[in-house]
Amino acid sequence: MLLNECMLAQSQFEVVVLWDIDGTLIAHAPALEDRHARAASFVMGERVGKIAIGLGMTDRQILTEIMLMNGCEPTKTMVTAAMAELDIITVEDLSKSPSEVLDGVRDVLILLHGIGASQLLLTGNTPARAKVKVSSAGLADFFDFGHGFYGNEADDRFELTAYAQSVLASNRQRVVIVGDTPMDIHAARHANMQVVAVATGLHSVSDLSAENPDLVLRNFVDDGQILKDFITELLCMDKS
Repeated sequence: MLLNECMLAQSQFEVVVLWDIDGTLIAHAPALEDRHARAASFVMGERVGKIAIGLGMTDRQILTEIMLMNGCEPTKTMVTAAMAELDIITVEDLSKSPSEVLDGVRDVLILLHGIGASQLLLTGNTPARAKVKVSSAGLADFFDFGHGFYGNEADDRFELTAYAQSVLASNRQRVVIVGDTPMDIHAARHANMQVVAVATGLHSVSDLSAENPDLVLRNFVDDGQILKDFITELLCMDKS
């Protein structure tokens, strides 16, 4: 069934695409000094010696782990203060060195918008960090920042995706996560969401394929049309 025929049939589902940011929409660009460590140090009042490996983790989770690794039992107030400092650090850093959008991303966002998919962010970043990263990469027009799902709302990725599913659950909605890590895949499965993995981050196609996502892409330049076709098929599925 062609897309225009699908739309006229009025049997299509709404498809919500939840985008990860780092390594998916924009390039991984580590700061000269770890931002989470700087924020934790600010709150703890001393320079931290151990840094958490934050791949796939939420900002709240990373900051909590850094404090614990460095002998501090963090309170909720401390973690909240550290996230606020992290926001300030990130905004300052990106004002000097903006995020870089990955090749093909803009074209894919345009394609998905054109076929009627809703596009939101689901990211381990806080709202402020998500907004400045996406905006500095020139992608702000594609997202409603007020309705995304962010790393200040959950202790880990599983809790975050479960929360997103509870908000978006509907018998006429299909939710698809697009991310670049095995954690994105595991968290999507935990929340009974479909998931597309893309090898634009630190993990290869074979790494991601081993975790059995619904679809694996090499990148958005070569495989952007494949993603569009996948979302189009979901839009055109008959109501079960």
